[in-house]
Amino acid sequence: MIESFDIFKTTLWDMAKVVVLLFLGMYIIFAGVVIKQVANMNETLDFGLGYAIKLVAIFHFCFAVFVFVFSFLIL
Repeated sequence: MIESFDIFKTTLWDMAKVVVLLFLGMYIIFAGVVIKQVANMNETLDFGLGYAIKLVAIFHFCFAVFVFVFSFLIL
């Protein structure tokens, strides 16, 4: 059975899905800020772990995007 979309008939579960996706979207923004901060730190400080930390930050961002897309598909 196909029901028409009615904004006034949203359930608590539907609102929870939207809130989760909004928070995951904000987390993607946070992961992008982490990449920028790591880049600034690597410019300021010169030490041997700069490349490894940058790689971890990029992996963190990619994982955050993956979690957002996966949750968007599931929810």
